[in-house]
Amino acid sequence: MNTDTTDGKKASLAVKHHLAHDTNAMMEKFCRMWAALKRPRDFIINKVTEKSMAEHCGHRRTGEFVARIQGRSDKQFIFIISCTWIFLLAAIAAGVLGFAGCATVDRAKSVEPIEPGTFVVPGDQAWTSTGITLDLNHKLLIEEVAHPRQIFIKGDPKQAVSARGTYLFDLESGSYPLEPDRIHDDMRYPGYCLIARIGEDGVPFFVGSLFQGLAPQAGMLWLGINDPTPQQNRGVFRCKISLDYPEAPLPEPAFTEGETRIEALDNPDAPKPVPETVKPVEQPKPIPDANVVIIYVDGLRPDVAVEMAQWGHMPNFQKLFIENGVWVRNSFTVQPSLTLTSFSSMITGNYANRHGVKMQAYYDREADTYVNGLEVRYFTRFANEVKARGVKTIYDYFPDSFGSSAMPYEPLRANVLEMNLVEWLHRAVNTADYTSNIKNEMDAVQTRFALDLASSPKVKVMLVWLPSTDVVSEHTPHGQFGGCRPTIARMDDDLGQIVERFKNRHRFEKTYFILVSDHGHAGGHDIVNKRFDVKREVFHAQLQMNVVGTWHRFDYPGAPADRLGAVSDSDGAVGIFLPLRRADSEDLSVPDTYTQLTHYGRADGRKVNAVELFAEFSSKGRWPLPDSANRPVDFAVAKVDANTVLLYKTMDRQALIRARVNADGVFEFRYEPVRRYASGQPLEPIAGGDPLGYLDNPAFREEVRNVERWMETYHTGTEWLQATYRTQYPGCVDTLSLYFRWDGPVAKKSPVPSQPDILLFANKGWVFEPKINLENRDEATIGSRHGMAFREATNHCLFVSGPGIRKGEIIETPHRMVDIMPTVLQMAGKDPETAGMDGRPIREIWEGLK
Repeated sequence: MNTDTTDGKKASLAVKHHLAHDTNAMMEKFCRMWAALKRPRDFIINKVTEKSMAEHCGHRRTGEFVARIQGRSDKQFIFIISCTWIFLLAAIAAGVLGFAGCATVDRAKSVEPIEPGTFVVPGDQAWTSTGITLDLNHKLLIEEVAHPRQIFIKGDPKQAVSARGTYLFDLESGSYPLEPDRIHDDMRYPGYCLIARIGEDGVPFFVGSLFQGLAPQAGMLWLGINDPTPQQNRGVFRCKISLDYPEAPLPEPAFTEGETRIEALDNPDAPKPVPETVKPVEQPKPIPDANVVIIYVDGLRPDVAVEMAQWGHMPNFQKLFIENGVWVRNSFTVQPSLTLTSFSSMITGNYANRHGVKMQAYYDREADTYVNGLEVRYFTRFANEVKARGVKTIYDYFPDSFGSSAMPYEPLRANVLEMNLVEWLHRAVNTADYTSNIKNEMDAVQTRFALDLASSPKVKVMLVWLPSTDVVSEHTPHGQFGGCRPTIARMDDDLGQIVERFKNRHRFEKTYFILVSDHGHAGGHDIVNKRFDVKREVFHAQLQMNVVGTWHRFDYPGAPADRLGAVSDSDGAVGIFLPLRRADSEDLSVPDTYTQLTHYGRADGRKVNAVELFAEFSSKGRWPLPDSANRPVDFAVAKVDANTVLLYKTMDRQALIRARVNADGVFEFRYEPVRRYASGQPLEPIAGGDPLGYLDNPAFREEVRNVERWMETYHTGTEWLQATYRTQYPGCVDTLSLYFRWDGPVAKKSPVPSQPDILLFANKGWVFEPKINLENRDEATIGSRHGMAFREATNHCLFVSGPGIRKGEIIETPHRMVDIMPTVLQMAGKDPETAGMDGRPIREIWEGLK
């Protein structure tokens, strides 16, 4: 550690600097007081306005602070000012004369400690040097002092922040994340937080209230405030810097199912295991008469939630789940990772081959019409279809004790009408002020109704859907790594209100809380998503077809009106619906098989491989083969026969997924990487470059031990999840196969769900959407999206807290969205084994169980 001056000199300069700041602040305060004496009534009104504005803009704590320091009676306040203003004038004048030289201290050169190890970081400067030189990978600890002072942004008390900064501030003074003059490229950082860099040209990194790590490069340590225009700020950050700290003890290895497997299964040289005495499996013991609350935050990424909690911006989430609950880190949704499909698996505990909700927008082959499940008129459609298929949902398992706010879809029943629609709408209007504003205030509206549900002893199982995170992520720059973070921070306050209501009603101690999201989100941080318009780029350019989709109908010039296909525009996954065998057959009643698609007829009579067109082509022709990582389509899936689907990345990078039912009635799956598959021709296996990247993935090879032997046999979905959960495509083999199956009833009231001919998945950095979005013509940027098959889109939140639940632990055992419903049944004292679900209860969350 090198310093530029002695400790005594640094302390002296810091004191002068501190007094200069205090002098300026006193002068400013005096001017305000003098104005108040002249206009006491206006000053009193302004005090109330400051508190109201602070609360309105999300500064609940700041608003309380303003109210506390200014909440005296008006008479007392004016009397105090009248008696002291002359004394303050004299004191300020003396201070200005005595310390006038302090104003000339060059704070841009170095920030001086007021005591050993403590540094003052001015809030009105972008950067100040600490005088500390670091080596590469040197230990570094920076922490804000206890009871820190706050910085007033632009000199405004209602914009007071500590070193952790804020995601909630007055949008009239600047939009998040501090565009357009940011001093760094990382939009995750809260506004006005303490940041650091090493060297004058170093990349800034977040400090907040605490940073502990290694220096990313060598050079001088600089500290600053995350504000592109800090000149009008008032106040300082105070922090301590240490270049050495004790290492934390290594945590015990997390339990995974992989630890229970015997090497002999995959390694013929290993000794045979000694049989163990069979012991009965110990079962969880949930508290009797428990409540279960599911907080369903649409689209929230678990890594974003944990990061914001660690940075101090989700205190309720931190206390309830991180400190007093468990995080099931490797939980994944179904394929495709879309809201209605995932939600259906969440509330039924089953995959799409049984509940039948395959897409949220699709072409109804039987009714010969297009269905957009996100429109209000289809609000009950999916619930009615699931019921007609004989599949139970959460509201069927708890007919007299289930309560919820509005859900993505739900049935119309007497008790649901009474508890959900009428009362919900009444509170929604009161919360949002007017009906047309309800959609913009959905989280607040849902929370308001949830507070009433929490007060009702009749409601034992409760589901609260908070959709704003998903909506804002899709329509703000950089999604959850930028403009959506204020929404997530407000969600934490909603969570706090619900928990507080359970405590006030003396129900908290008997309540299990589950925070879950239906999927993750891709893009926004190191990738900015681009649009690929599959209608114009392929339907029009390659097949000369008209096409109907979520964004209305698009006609190809000169094509007959009945030369029609369909596409489900759904973020990162789309279903392609083609006429049978050829573009002008006008027959959309059944989907084509892969063999039919490889010899698909265009209107001009030419035969083309339709799967190849949608996977590898745009209006300009084939995408460069060596550049497959940068093309819009990741891979396509089509049905070969009743038990087989084909994954298509290129002609030379394909894989067959075969399904069968074993002697126990459980599905098993085999994954066969091949090239240039053709029906009736010998298979050409490949040893690398498969569509899901398993053969080249070290984590997969470590899990399965003997790759060749693993690929030769069938495995259950649970085994495939265990083998792939650390890869980029966790648990895809079974869910992609099941997506193209229908194993439910077939009857007039329960028709076979409409299935696309081809299922397309977007590549990283791409989404399927018109280049000109008819509903958002002015939307210049695109945020993060979901629907894709890779990890960022499928890894969803699953946090659990309650009596008997482990505290402060991370569960590494992989799980699925379908495991939530049987776990809820178990918590509520019901037997999940009798429900016949695809999912299984999550044992690892309970104390004393593995």
